[in-house]
Amino acid sequence: MLFLNVSYNDANQKRLIDGSVGTAPGLFERLKTGGNGFGGVFLEQIPPKLKEKFKGLNDRIKSIIEARKNGILIRFKIKTETYAFVIPKSELKNLVMKRIDVDLARLKVLTNGNSIDLLLRYHDARNLMKRLRKVPVLTDKVVWDL
Repeated sequence: MLFLNVSYNDANQKRLIDGSVGTAPGLFERLKTGGNGFGGVFLEQIPPKLKEKFKGLNDRIKSIIEARKNGILIRFKIKTETYAFVIPKSELKNLVMKRIDVDLARLKVLTNGNSIDLLLRYHDARNLMKRLRKVPVLTDKVVWDL
């Protein structure tokens, strides 16, 4: 799992991301699948190594999940900087969705040695899981924990 500052347009960083999780789909591919990104997700817990860097933050951080050919990206913004977790298929163990309230669900992204918790509305969670199951790489890694 890579953690990158993607605020600035850097060709080397773009090649690194594209090499890890694949290139972003083209316009027609996105229209056909209903999009490759999903917003309305809040980052609730980050890996312990990164907690030191963002120790002043207590609020949930709005983020976007983007499914690519060979993995997923989780992007979020803090103040003026944009960061991304780049998670290739080889490091991704499971995406576990669990309903925690009448209207809330938690998505736990499990990787080799780390986990990222995301919070979203239950209705959005169902739509997200339907979309993620359509991505061939993620079909067997998406799990509902009811």
